[in-house]
Amino acid sequence: MRTIALILTAAAVTGLVGNRRLPAAESGKVTWDAPDTRSRLIEHVRAFNAVDDELYTNAIPNDAAEAFLLANAPRFACPDETIERTYYFRWWTFRKHLRRDLGFWTVSEFLPKVGWSGKGNTIVCAAGHHLREGRWLRDDAIMADDARFWLTDPEATHRWKYSSWLFTGTRLLAAVTGRDDLPRDLLDAAVSYYRRWEQGFVRGRAPMGGDGKGGFLSIDNYEGTEISLGGNGYKPLMSSAMWSEAKSIAAVARAVGRGELADEFEAKAETNRLSLVAHCWNADVGFFTTATAAGEKGTVRELHGYAPWYFGVPTGHAAEWVQLTDPHGFAGRFGLTFPERRAPGFVLSYEGHECKWNGPSWPFATSIALTAYLNDLHAGSPRQNAFAALLRQYAASHCRRRDPATEGDARIVPWIDENLNPDTGDWIARTVILRTESMRKRFARERGKDYNHSTFCDLVISGLVGLVPNGDEGFTVDPLAPSGWEYLALENVRYRGHDVDILWRRGTGMAVRVDGRVVARRPTLGCLAVPCACPREKRER
Repeated sequence: MRTIALILTAAAVTGLVGNRRLPAAESGKVTWDAPDTRSRLIEHVRAFNAVDDELYTNAIPNDAAEAFLLANAPRFACPDETIERTYYFRWWTFRKHLRRDLGFWTVSEFLPKVGWSGKGNTIVCAAGHHLREGRWLRDDAIMADDARFWLTDPEATHRWKYSSWLFTGTRLLAAVTGRDDLPRDLLDAAVSYYRRWEQGFVRGRAPMGGDGKGGFLSIDNYEGTEISLGGNGYKPLMSSAMWSEAKSIAAVARAVGRGELADEFEAKAETNRLSLVAHCWNADVGFFTTATAAGEKGTVRELHGYAPWYFGVPTGHAAEWVQLTDPHGFAGRFGLTFPERRAPGFVLSYEGHECKWNGPSWPFATSIALTAYLNDLHAGSPRQNAFAALLRQYAASHCRRRDPATEGDARIVPWIDENLNPDTGDWIARTVILRTESMRKRFARERGKDYNHSTFCDLVISGLVGLVPNGDEGFTVDPLAPSGWEYLALENVRYRGHDVDILWRRGTGMAVRVDGRVVARRPTLGCLAVPCACPREKRER
């Protein structure tokens, strides 16, 4: 531990979150016994390197990971060793997927080349997750390059292969980095991206994209959810994502004075919102479900039914969060199932296709559900102290026991792969590949190891610590960490050109430090509004 003297010299800070008035910062001198987050990062990275079989390398190999993460990753400490270790593990794996082989930065999903990827081994399916997670890197050029690639590169025509939320992710990136020029520069590209989705595609015999009435259809394979119980049709994820894309285009168009374009996309967003509610809200089960193209409502709850809360769609309905902890709903010993357990057809199978979504737990969907949950809690939904417990379960799933027969020992090593058996913790696709001779020949050196198809660090930063960007107005800190924790620290955050630290110690209080100066404080772990930031353009003049 190190001791830091926090001296408050600024005027009192107050603010509102929803209808809750936040406490004013208090003047005075406070001694805060803080964890050494720098040493913790170094310790974790060296431990990961020591047990890693580095099969594939991109721009930043293991021997450069420590320096890169010290320079770029927000440093975190908490009393839960599993959450803290997984936080650093996920930054350590994320950096493995940063590539410069095209002459600019891109982010991959698989480390080995897979046949369904495009230029630079890129896959659009998880690009929205990449932008949300990567926005916290201090070097803002990395994810800015990735956003430009997906929306403008003439060889990135595979941007329409899977549903995604590219412009929404770009705006999330800009909100943290202050690169407000980026969404402005990519506005016309985002419009083209949206209009092509509106025209629609036929894949096999199924339609995907615009339905000709302002709503959107989707195919489970091309949402990345192969063999789902919900099937094809009007799906909550695709519809919610396209609502968010339209709203993002409208907001940026309005900001640059293109009122006609803004009005057009506000209208598109509203038409799509009405379609989402009409087709996908099933009052009988109290959930957003897939509906067929003919309008027949599905009855199976799937984690993507929380997608409207992930994107902030105002549906007029309340989320049924209790399903996350219901053993007949999504709850599992090692992770959240994608379909509810009570659904007809729910199965955990090691036969046939290795990437089924009819029972297993998928980090991709867990990321969406937990982000939706934290968004609703931050919006003032009645507090249910389940977020930290669910995050810890998700963190604890990031492991694998080595096989002594083939690997020499039975150590438990940190691991992230494709789909998880929620009852045993086994990584299903990996096991199926190893058991299948033809697949083992194609992927002899691990396909899903260090898989980059989800978020975790953002759930810690935005949820557990509760750093919520408010653009030029600053940010809010609304922690969802357990009130019984003794300490919490997030340091080395770069927010719109400012260095931000968030510190909590029981008995001492909570403080927010900006550019080395404490600007907000309260005696208990709770909400603080911090009006500290300024536009990037003004800082550079």
